[in-house]
Amino acid sequence: MLASLLGRDLGERLDRDARSLGTPPPPGIVTEDEVADLPATVQRYLRSMGVVGRPAVTSFRAHLRGEFRMRPGQPFMRADVWQYNRTEPISRVFWMRITMAGGLLTMVGRDSYLDGRGRMLGKLFDTVVVADGQGDPFDIGELTTWLNDAVLMAPSMLLRAPVSFQEVDDSSFELSLTDAGRTVSARVVLDERGAPVDFQTEDRYVDLPGGLVRAPWSTPLDGWQEVDGSWIPTRGSAVWHLPDGDFTYAVLEFAPDSVEWNPVLVAADGQHTIRSGAWDAVRGAAAIAYTLVGSPWLRERYNRWGASKEEWLEAMPGDELVPDPVLLSTRAVTIDAPPEAVWPWLAQIGQGRGGLYSYDALENLMGLDIHSADSLLREDRQLNPGDLVRLGKPGSPCFSVVSLDPNRSLVLIGADPATGEPVTTPVQDGGGATWQWLLRPIRGGAATRLISRQRNTHPTKERTMWRLVEPIGFVMERRMLLGIKERVERASGLSEP
Repeated sequence: MLASLLGRDLGERLDRDARSLGTPPPPGIVTEDEVADLPATVQRYLRSMGVVGRPAVTSFRAHLRGEFRMRPGQPFMRADVWQYNRTEPISRVFWMRITMAGGLLTMVGRDSYLDGRGRMLGKLFDTVVVADGQGDPFDIGELTTWLNDAVLMAPSMLLRAPVSFQEVDDSSFELSLTDAGRTVSARVVLDERGAPVDFQTEDRYVDLPGGLVRAPWSTPLDGWQEVDGSWIPTRGSAVWHLPDGDFTYAVLEFAPDSVEWNPVLVAADGQHTIRSGAWDAVRGAAAIAYTLVGSPWLRERYNRWGASKEEWLEAMPGDELVPDPVLLSTRAVTIDAPPEAVWPWLAQIGQGRGGLYSYDALENLMGLDIHSADSLLREDRQLNPGDLVRLGKPGSPCFSVVSLDPNRSLVLIGADPATGEPVTTPVQDGGGATWQWLLRPIRGGAATRLISRQRNTHPTKERTMWRLVEPIGFVMERRMLLGIKERVERASGLSEP
């Protein structure tokens, strides 16, 4: 938690943002034909930046350091920046940590351009909102900043986006970018080599005491460095040109490894993200301790967590497999996405697949080797009838897939950890359990009720053990339901990370 309050996990947050956008399209090689018909000044710029004959950039990840201030006359504060930009769709996420008062105070900011909408959000200690800007000025401003980023850090992005060029003279050109029904423009000024020395636009808004005002904005550069045949700046500034004079509010330094082009954020079999270990384990352990102590009073509530009376009483696929359960729970959550967006996340659960979307760190303290995915796996990694859903590494408790109806239901039955053989059904006194999932469309199919049911029967001699396991299972399943909700809504662009 301390790392979050101090903004020391922004790189991890950025990667989660990037994964939520999905895999960028294949870049392809920039050919001579792609630039041959462009204005001469634009051709000189692209060639000087090492674009032709190299893979086009469809996404990049950057980590920069520098200084930032909010008002003229204010001293600069240390700033650390992490950002991710991509084309198709045009998107930008920019995280910044500002430290002030000798490092005693921390501000975390997140600027974004997602689904054609811009936003600027700032929080003191990542908790208290001190700035939250949305609306047309921010849509325009963030789109303009995406264009600026592409010009300076990934010029070939301009060839993979709806950008038009117009020559001004032999040392400058203008360009325009259109997205989500709006167009922004800028002028790029070049040096003798053909590299940018400035980016100038009037398509941004400055926050003055009287409110937001459209004002000239530029990003002059101090120099360039070559990295593996491509070029990145050495140092750049962000400047407002105001009636009272120029105001430089940010200065950023570029190390040779500051920018990674076409980063591999998702491995071939699905990239897994291990959540912040210590805090994750503490939260999970505290929830389990509370639920265990309060179990006699909380039991009815946690076994029906999130579920309506109708959902508790209704029949679900798989109920017949354990006709007389000793333990029964039905839990549910509403997800602001249609069932077809929820299903792929559910259909990849299990150790060695997408994980369980719960308290990974706590599970791994028990040696279960669980790593919950923040991205969808390949389709051939998703579940099929007869597959095992392991709750840990081989030898751990597991379930076998009895049936699945894509976008509608998934039914699991307990299986032998050693052999993988499912228990005999219908389950009688020998013991066994089902884990049933139902996806019900609501709001005309725009949202989903994700319902989980467990039906368990066991010998009387194991009753005490299962009374201890039950509240632990609730804590882990509740986090799993919320974990699926979080991932689906983030992938759909409906929630903040």
